[in-house]
Amino acid sequence: MVRIKSVFIIFFTVISASLRAQFVPVHIYNSGVNAFVDEIANEGIIDINSVIKPYGRNEIAGWLLKADSLQSQLNKRQQYELGLYLDEFDDSHRYVRKTAWAKKGNGIVLSLLPPVFRYNDKKSSFIFRPVAGYEQTIYDGLPFYQRYWGAEMFFTIGKWSFYSSLRDYYQQREVTAMPGYLVPDPGGNYKINNSGRAGGDYSEMRGGFFYSWKWGRIGLVKDHVQWGDNYNGSTILSGRNPSFPMIQLQMKPFKWIDFQYFHGWLVSEVIDSSTSYYSQPGRYRGIYQPKYMAANMLTIIPWKKFHISLGNSIIYSDKSLMPVYLIPILFYKSVDHTINHGISNENSQMFLNISTRNLKHMHFYTTLFIDEFSIRRISDKNRYNFFAMRWGAGINNWPLKNLSFTGEYTQVFPIVYKHNIPSLTYASNQYNLGYYSGDNSTDLNITLGYKLPCGVHLDAYFGWLIHGIDHQYVLGTNADINGLLTGGKTFERNRLGLNAGYFVTAALIVNAGVEYSKTTGYAKAGHSEAEYLEMYTPSYLWGEKLLWNFGFKYGF
Repeated sequence: MVRIKSVFIIFFTVISASLRAQFVPVHIYNSGVNAFVDEIANEGIIDINSVIKPYGRNEIAGWLLKADSLQSQLNKRQQYELGLYLDEFDDSHRYVRKTAWAKKGNGIVLSLLPPVFRYNDKKSSFIFRPVAGYEQTIYDGLPFYQRYWGAEMFFTIGKWSFYSSLRDYYQQREVTAMPGYLVPDPGGNYKINNSGRAGGDYSEMRGGFFYSWKWGRIGLVKDHVQWGDNYNGSTILSGRNPSFPMIQLQMKPFKWIDFQYFHGWLVSEVIDSSTSYYSQPGRYRGIYQPKYMAANMLTIIPWKKFHISLGNSIIYSDKSLMPVYLIPILFYKSVDHTINHGISNENSQMFLNISTRNLKHMHFYTTLFIDEFSIRRISDKNRYNFFAMRWGAGINNWPLKNLSFTGEYTQVFPIVYKHNIPSLTYASNQYNLGYYSGDNSTDLNITLGYKLPCGVHLDAYFGWLIHGIDHQYVLGTNADINGLLTGGKTFERNRLGLNAGYFVTAALIVNAGVEYSKTTGYAKAGHSEAEYLEMYTPSYLWGEKLLWNFGFKYGF
């Protein structure tokens, strides 16, 4: 009888939490909780749609509470991690740990180590905390550091939710993620300290609000989004570009359907000479050409733990906001053919993602991104469609408990993510919206991890990237005759590393690691080896390097 009563208490706790808590996004770079959610989904404890991130705090709380109700299916280490994440995401505060520096009462939790202020009652919740991070890297006996600091806030009341996050980033000696670099690091709109290769800084402001109801939500936000199953960056929308404002919509009227849409205001960084002007003698006021993006994704769940996701998007420019692209459920390429009949079309894309967790411990998926497609090219062996393919797998707790494996192989064919009109490229602030390797590339990423029952995560990883000749998309030049890596490689990077992370709390991690990196340029197409290295990577990665790093993050 006692056991049945406990089950009912847990059930009603989960239901009440899901009804009270509204959507507040958990950033896509919060690798800790995202990985744990993925693990318990692979174990069959929860069923998630992992094709679109970020997840919401309320969604994560519901998944964690369900796992809490099934603790008998968790091992000792998983139970420990579950407690860490319930501390952070369960707004009822039933799981807040008692420390000498924390005070709890009247719905208020005030902690000094780590610093956070939390409040909640039956109708609302509020969280405020500073965020900070630091990483020291040493190579060739030379140190340089990166750091960020700022603050974030979440607030929910009734069916409304609001959030805000401001962070200031600084890199001491070198900018690590310029728009053309083939690295997975998140990009930013840097202010370079001095001429040449020197450090820089940028700020990133994210935030917005949502109105939620039982089977959906709508909101206005400035944030990052990530579309496509992945463990090392998505081929559809990677989220490594600077955040941009967008209207977001999600509808889940049935258990077997999940529909998501956004309309975003991208930054073209292409000067519109017709609207630019001199505000005073000698002072030119440049105006960028407007650039927008509309995208939708429909996920169908024909049976539990098997997801088929279909979507399409369009990037349009040189005109004001088009109301037709505010309609979420359209096939935008067909709309484009009507609006721009007889003239140059906009830039449209299609994508497919298939994901299955039907085998316990295992997640298998594949992603297809089509940038330009012609049926005629299928029957012509000398012509190629512009597409990217991804095959991936994630395995947890098999064949050994606490052991994990992720592997991804990606092929991105020439001209993918490009366009012959500069204001219509698949980019914002010149950062590619898709996979970091760019077009005409192939790469393999493998990670073997082991987690200890004390919050320590150990990872050994291997990465291999090859990039080919940079073909330009110019009309009349037969850009579709180039296959993957036709003409040879221009750039290659191999990396092998070890990383250790200790999760003090769900929001505080201390890490250290070492990486062997070999980055090589090849003379091709009128460019030297050195020019390709300069083009695609920061200088601290050139040649063979042994990189040591350590640091911490509080807030993600």
